Amino acid sequence: MKLLWSTMILLFVFQPGAAAASPGDDAKAAIISLAHNAITAFSNGDAATARELVPATSIIDELPPFSWAGPGATDAWLAAVRRQGRRSHTTGVVTVLDAPTFIGIEGRAAYAVFPTRFSYRQAGVQVNRTGIWMFSARKTSRGWRIVAWAAGPR
Repeated sequence: MKLLWSTMILLFVFQPGAAAASPGDDAKAAIISLAHNAITAFSNGDAATARELVPATSIIDELPPFSWAGPGATDAWLAAVRRQGRRSHTTGVVTVLDAPTFIGIEGRAAYAVFPTRFSYRQAGVQVNRTGIWMFSARKTSRGWRIVAWAAGPR
């Protein structure tokens, strides 16, 4: 009887594929990685990587002019960020993504929502804020890419 129970436990615990991640888990991990890599590119001013990971044609953000559309949206947004930073004397911007509150994936399309934390110095004063970043992504031959995104305060 002891051998029977041991065998049943082993069969249950070591079922083939029981510990394997589902394809959905792989896609979710890829979306989370994409989000972190895009934020790193934005934070480091790495326009080439930002363009590669975020060929967005639609961006909505809280800085003027508040929306960018078309093939050059990412570059135009990056330029607006630099202008706004100079105007407001903003330095030392650090953006941290918290765990996603939602990731939906259907085939080659995805949507994700991430709470964010921002810290920076504005005219010498430390500022800490929370926000939200959401985006739509498409899987391409080069991997997942962000095609539209929006961000704002929480």
